[in-house]
Amino acid sequence: MPHFDGGEIAQFVTFRVADGLRREPLSDPRLAKLVEGALLHFDGERYRLHAWMIMPNHVHVLLTPRLGNHVSDIVHSWKSFTSKRANRILGKSGKFWQEDYFDRYIRNQPHFDTTLEYINQNPVKAGLCCTPQDWPFRGTATPEPPNNPGPSITPGGPRASRLQSDDVADLRKEYIRGGLKEDDAHPDPIEQFRKWFEEALAANLHEPNAMTLATVSSGGRPSARVVLLKGFDERGFVFYTNHEGRKGRELEENPYCALVFYWGELERQVRVEGRASRVSAEESDEYYRSRPRGSRLSAWASEQSRPVAGRNTLEERLRGLEDEYEGREVPRPPFWGGYRVEPEAIEFWQGRENRLHDRLLYRCSSGVGWSMERLQP
Repeated sequence: MPHFDGGEIAQFVTFRVADGLRREPLSDPRLAKLVEGALLHFDGERYRLHAWMIMPNHVHVLLTPRLGNHVSDIVHSWKSFTSKRANRILGKSGKFWQEDYFDRYIRNQPHFDTTLEYINQNPVKAGLCCTPQDWPFRGTATPEPPNNPGPSITPGGPRASRLQSDDVADLRKEYIRGGLKEDDAHPDPIEQFRKWFEEALAANLHEPNAMTLATVSSGGRPSARVVLLKGFDERGFVFYTNHEGRKGRELEENPYCALVFYWGELERQVRVEGRASRVSAEESDEYYRSRPRGSRLSAWASEQSRPVAGRNTLEERLRGLEDEYEGREVPRPPFWGGYRVEPEAIEFWQGRENRLHDRLLYRCSSGVGWSMERLQP
């Protein structure tokens, strides 16, 4: 069937499992989570997800492709990413998805609202649950389509209305994935983190090593930003940065900080509180050599957190460094390296129904080791 690939316009897509498979393969939570992970993987990069519903034998998606990305390519990436993994789970080979798919572009705001309602009500009309919220494999990433400026927008196409405070207050999701019991938790929080981190990797989450780093200046002013975890063991959690940027300066003034990992698709988060210190020069050198060459040059080009007249200034510096180090190894800047956060407390949070969440807090006492206690949600 012909497909519409018309640029940054909201579109409704449905794709189905192949004929000949058992009747409802996506009823298997392992397969449904696999598909959900694929849908979320490039959200915000290749497309913007508005809503999705994973039914027992088909998937509904409402999305807006980013400029330069085609729906046909997006759907193909979802299928190719999941098909082999799904077959491994089922212990079979052959086609997992039907080759074709259904798509329809969204004409206007009423059409968008009607499509969203159709997606949400699909499991109810199929007799699988009483309310849309009862169906576990669904999501509404954005309640309305984005403003789509530019010549590719058809007149009368979807327009985002101004967000009201009530709209934000109504955004909620029931947590139903599972619980966290003391008997199931490892007595060592690093090993418990390893277990959860491996599960986040297996779920194909987007940047599962992303973590919020919160620091406090000597004057008591907090700041936070997202950085990437680059290693962890019994000594702590490691990330790399410019020592002269704001976070580096604040860690030198006050080494106490906090980390937060949030894995929304798994309904989990991990909080770490501790003291940061620089890793050895040898560790920083080893990691720096593993970075792409462009990233190594950019470490020299950027005076992190300081004002700059314009992006052209940075790009000119980078071009100059490319010329300077052409054919030569790029050394690590003396102002760039790693920090290790030595944990004093680690909390594992698992979302639960009715907001009665599970919270297990580990504390480290000198000479005693780790102890664990449950916190009220």
